[in-house]
Amino acid sequence: DVEHGVFFNDIKPIEIFEMWTNPKKFTKATKLKCKTESANSFTIVKNLTWQSIFVKIVSSEKPTAQNDTVGNSYRAVLQWRYGDWPDPHLSTIEITVKPHKRASLMHIVHRGVPIDKVYVTNKWHRQAVWQKFPHYLSRISITHSFVMRDPIKMVYDMFSNPEILSQRLRSPCYGGTEKATDYMWYDGWVSGVIMTANPHSKTVR
Repeated sequence: DVEHGVFFNDIKPIEIFEMWTNPKKFTKATKLKCKTESANSFTIVKNLTWQSIFVKIVSSEKPTAQNDTVGNSYRAVLQWRYGDWPDPHLSTIEITVKPHKRASLMHIVHRGVPIDKVYVTNKWHRQAVWQKFPHYLSRISITHSFVMRDPIKMVYDMFSNPEILSQRLRSPCYGGTEKATDYMWYDGWVSGVIMTANPHSKTVR
């Protein structure tokens, strides 16, 4: 999964919510052209930088006096498919936007992203969307989690061995496999230090 938490200063939650559920407002906010496909789907048109993205609005909820199940939060569930993903694979985006003091807090969980597309997907969220709001963005956090069908040892070996990880991610990865050694994934886009590596419990930090 790709997960983002973003604070927007001095902007109402409904404005952020409508940007993600209304193609015209998405275009106005991000300058990315959109083509309406149906009443609940649209395509973000391919340009020189990004692939096209098919978007289907599965559900959306606004807080009302009659609907207290969402509290003061705006929620939406979208299905997404990037242009270079295998058809008919669709990922799912769950969006929650709520007021937070003078700011608005948006939480996005992007599920079902192919493991070799995580880097591009993260880059799209950051560069195509968040960086269009420099005067609103006050904090962003990103976490990843994966559900993998491989045996535990195979997953451990992959994340503790840069050569195996490079093959799996189809992107250069560097570093050692011992404690206190540096590592870099996605050709340097992600970097850090191995704090612990325990082959017996199959854990790496």
